Amino acid sequence: MDEEQVKRPLDDSELQAVVGGAGSASTMEQLAASGDIQTLMQMVTAERAALLDTQMTDQVRQVQARNDTIAALNDGVSGLQGLLDQFTDDQGNVDPAMTISLDQARAGFAGLDGFLERHGLGELDRDHSGAISADELTTMIDAAHQQVASASAEQQMDMLRLQSLMNKRNESFDMMRQFSRQTDDSRESIIRNI
Repeated sequence: MDEEQVKRPLDDSELQAVVGGAGSASTMEQLAASGDIQTLMQMVTAERAALLDTQMTDQVRQVQARNDTIAALNDGVSGLQGLLDQFTDDQGNVDPAMTISLDQARAGFAGLDGFLERHGLGELDRDHSGAISADELTTMIDAAHQQVASASAEQQMDMLRLQSLMNKRNESFDMMRQFSRQTDDSRESIIRNI
């Protein structure tokens, strides 16, 4: 912001451009001036419900994205575990010194390089030997498991936020129903008294 610019309040047209007519401030001002508090409260509550709907939609997308990440990580862990099975002897022991060629690893897990890069698990050929060892695979599997655990914890927090938004939204709709019921009761009372 230039130092030459003077700070001043926004006029009505500038405010309208900024908020895009959200809540139509002039309508709310007119309702407040007329004393129609119930209608004003209904408008505010309806706007709150609409904003909460938008936030809920965004939160659901975030939860779905986290689910996709967890699913991709679990698929990758399965693929890495399949490669590690190639290092297992008949008794189920893993030989940590054994290696397989990178071509064998890529054939055993399609998309291995992309998975490692996407999830920041390092390069396939870290030591430039042209092979991968059981220890390297175990390290990758452990790192992927840590990412799954972290993403699962974040997903739980996302679900709590979503539940909170849903509760607030339901509360807004309950308030709207209550205002509507009060308005109807007031009208009925006026009609009965006439």
